[in-house]
Amino acid sequence: MASLEAWAEAAETLFAPGCEAQSFVLLSSFAAPLMAFFPERGAVVSVWGGRKAGKSTALAAAASVWGRTPEEMVPVSLDYSIPAIWQNMAHRDPSVARRIFGAFLTNAGAHTILISATFGPLLSSLYGPEDQLPGIEFELKVPKSLIRPKDGNRIQAQMLSHRGAPAPVYSEYLARDNVQIWARRMLVSRYAAALETTGGGLRWHYAMRAIAAVDVAAIVVTELKILAFDPERIVRWALGQIGAKEKAA
Repeated sequence: MASLEAWAEAAETLFAPGCEAQSFVLLSSFAAPLMAFFPERGAVVSVWGGRKAGKSTALAAAASVWGRTPEEMVPVSLDYSIPAIWQNMAHRDPSVARRIFGAFLTNAGAHTILISATFGPLLSSLYGPEDQLPGIEFELKVPKSLIRPKDGNRIQAQMLSHRGAPAPVYSEYLARDNVQIWARRMLVSRYAAALETTGGGLRWHYAMRAIAAVDVAAIVVTELKILAFDPERIVRWALGQIGAKEKAA
């Protein structure tokens, strides 16, 4: 039987300092249903890294929230009330990957988050400096002093063994009318705050929406005591990544 406590014990290791990208991927899974409260379509959260960077563990964490494995969450067979996952995007021709992202963002029902993992930067290779990005991209790193490669296998296995444990608590809370009203207001507020913090323009529109949804999801997840972490730390980190890219542009 799936245990929320056992799932959370493994999931909280992904919130260690240095694992902010993994934290963001996991929170993106919780954030996916909130995208339906935006009038526009969804957003892409793309992560990249070399071997043993934590890609498989991050995707397993995201899928485990909803009682699935990453293989069961491809967009073509998915209920768009939960996130979509493309774990083999790294092996696709860049033009194919761009078409997949474009089709996802124009799909009338795709008010969710598409999580992608690759061996190298994907969005920056597909889109030029003048293009509007379909989402946000982070490099995955694992602090070796905290999480050894074999630990990643254990963490992944534990979350998948108890997959689906957080979903009922989280979904039932989001279904409340008063919570949905609050969430809509918070999403607008956090989106505006993200834009102001980073100075990002139209290029970062989808990225800011993803960050706003993660921000609100983090508040809910901690208030429901599904996970224990500092929600503001992850959002500050993500905004800092965007800010750094803006300065480098």
